[in-house]
Amino acid sequence: MKIEAPVEPQVHIEALIAAGEGPQAEFKEHLPTSKHDRRNLKTVAAFANGDGGVVIFGINRDEVTVVGLAEDKPAVKLRDHLVDLVRGTVFPTPDVEAREYWIKGKLIMVLKVPAGPTPPYALSTPEARDKPEYFVRRGASTFPAQPSDLSEAVLGRRPTTNDSGWRPF
Repeated sequence: MKIEAPVEPQVHIEALIAAGEGPQAEFKEHLPTSKHDRRNLKTVAAFANGDGGVVIFGINRDEVTVVGLAEDKPAVKLRDHLVDLVRGTVFPTPDVEAREYWIKGKLIMVLKVPAGPTPPYALSTPEARDKPEYFVRRGASTFPAQPSDLSEAVLGRRPTTNDSGWRPF
């Protein structure tokens, strides 16, 4: 019986970076700075509407190189700020997890976004709750969702059984 050693998280992250962007991986050079930084947050909604994914901050997406994040604040503060931005911008709030890693001596942040159990997920702000925007992932890109995309996201999360629990006898 062969026992495989568990993969260290650091090695797993390095493998994700080496594989490049795709349906479940997005690279961003910088962390979002405010709830109005839509460019960095719309992918979170898209991952929650689909199969989930990870957003890795501190990576140059064009050259797939680790550039790192500015270390003007402690990593834990950056992580908490990122999670707070997601909670204040994506509705309903997906159950995200953020972790910091050091790759080649540079700080990166990994935001894991699972497939949301209650889609659709929208990008919005408290000031503009009446104007939600929905996004989906297609390949390595995030696009505005069409009505059919939202239907698919919602119907895809429903239980597959038609058993209502009601029994005639």
